[in-house]
Order: sequence, then C-alpha cells, then structure tokens
Amino acid sequence: MFRGKSETPQSLVEQEVRLRSGESPLEQNSSFKSQQDTIRFFKKVKRDMTLPGRR
Repeated sequence: MFRGKSETPQSLVEQEVRLRSGESPLEQNSSFKSQQDTIRFFKKVKRDMTLPGRR
C-alpha cells in the first residue's frame, strides 16, 4: 500500500472510526455498502495502474 495525500476521503475515515467505536446506525448501512463498492473499485483501479503497459 502506498500513501497518497488524498488517498482516504475524510468521510471514509469517519465511517471507519464510527464502525470501530460500535455506532453504526441503520441508515448508514446503504451508504456504507456503496462505500465498500467504491473502495473495491479504487483498489481495482490502483491494481490496474500498477500493471506494466497500462498507462
């Protein structure tokens, strides 16, 4: 994992903190699910960017 200046959006950080502290309101579940999809997407993009010949 590399660290970029804007690697983690603030909302994701807050979400993570909220999850770890145990407060996860039901209305957050849908947004959390979409954030998981976003994380998965960015991981895929990052992996594609690290592959040779994919610039």
